[in-house]
Amino acid sequence: EEGLMGYNKVSTPVLEDMIAGRGKFDDVKVALVSHHHKDHFDAGATIRHLRANPNVTYVMPPQAYNDIAAIDPDPALKARIQTPLPEFNNPKPIKLTISGVEVTVFRVSHGPNRPIENLGYLVKLPDDTTLFHTGDIVANLDQLVGNGLLRQPVTFLLPTFWTFLDNDDAMEAVGLAFDPLYIVPNHFLSTQQDWMKPHGGPDEIKTKVFSAIPNAIRLTGEMECWAELE
Repeated sequence: EEGLMGYNKVSTPVLEDMIAGRGKFDDVKVALVSHHHKDHFDAGATIRHLRANPNVTYVMPPQAYNDIAAIDPDPALKARIQTPLPEFNNPKPIKLTISGVEVTVFRVSHGPNRPIENLGYLVKLPDDTTLFHTGDIVANLDQLVGNGLLRQPVTFLLPTFWTFLDNDDAMEAVGLAFDPLYIVPNHFLSTQQDWMKPHGGPDEIKTKVFSAIPNAIRLTGEMECWAELE
């Protein structure tokens, strides 16, 4: 199913399982929102998820929280939403522990002249596996280092695909800001856009991106999983 601006979004059956807390989503304790753009965040679906799953806590920037508060002002619901927002150029990120999961919140730029509160999350699981989701990152070394990222060790780095699409500066910035064991590029489009023509189209873009990353994990299907072979 096509999402906003041609970005892929989760299918309706999977979305309904997520909201209801069914199947693979029956024990979700922490949910993270990078920013309030509609291809990342749906306030109505989030409210339904909070109501159906009393044990889940959300972490999101204030812009996203305001979207929820405008629809449902219930204090009990809002009490399960945390809204950390580190200042730009602050090398000390905000650290949280929620239901035994360690979450470190970084301010990551969504791009120049865009007043979007975009958060990057470093998540440490009980088995010491770590994940870093960048949100809609526009990688700039000064900005990343200024906000506390320099050779950050992480098991799985989840950046946007455009970071690795014929962008040497962005790739260098990410290479110095993070020290990932694996990289899982995401946020691909599956419909043809005008800007894609020089790259050959959606499939060719995926080939370029994955070819540019030696330690890439290729996940392009819904609910597709990967496990390192022993």
